[in-house]
Amino acid sequence: MKNTLSSEMGFPTDKIQPIDWFSNRFIEKVLDYDPTRPTTFEKTMRLLRIRFEDFTFIDLGSGKGRTLLLASHYPFQKIIGVEPSRHHHTIACDNLRAHRSADQKCFDVTTVCMDAEHFSMPGGGKVVYLLNPFQTSLMAQVVAGIESAFKKDPSDLFVVYVNPRSRSVFDASSMLHLVHDEVGSDPYASFVIYRGTPFC
Repeated sequence: MKNTLSSEMGFPTDKIQPIDWFSNRFIEKVLDYDPTRPTTFEKTMRLLRIRFEDFTFIDLGSGKGRTLLLASHYPFQKIIGVEPSRHHHTIACDNLRAHRSADQKCFDVTTVCMDAEHFSMPGGGKVVYLLNPFQTSLMAQVVAGIESAFKKDPSDLFVVYVNPRSRSVFDASSMLHLVHDEVGSDPYASFVIYRGTPFC
């Protein structure tokens, strides 16, 4: 798999984007847009040890779509990006349409423009991915939504959280238990993985 999607494929996904690209209603909730590092993403996928075909991949705060493109190189059942910024969502749509790769294994890839806390989780197995997209207050709402969906449908659930600055919200959850804690050489190589545990 290529580790330089932006430079080798020509997609505009590689720059840290300050929050002034967002409208005022997003500024207090989101953090700067940071693209996923391919080497970190590949490591998180190896550590899941799952049959990808049984899972939907969901990227909350999917930005310009780099993570969606990386995920499409795995045979997920479906891939969904959720992005609050119309600007980034439009770029992501363009990138998804332009993407051509012999390594692509999932072709059911979509992105929606909406606030993550209002997104309805699909049924079945899920891998939820976040690269520190939101302030802690919004992250708490996102976790509550994940828990609510898990109560209704306790299918296998993994949460991958890169640069986990608000991990305390996840650590406090009674439905998510930590299965991996990676301290990398910098924040973008650091991540935690949680697995859903049915509420008793």
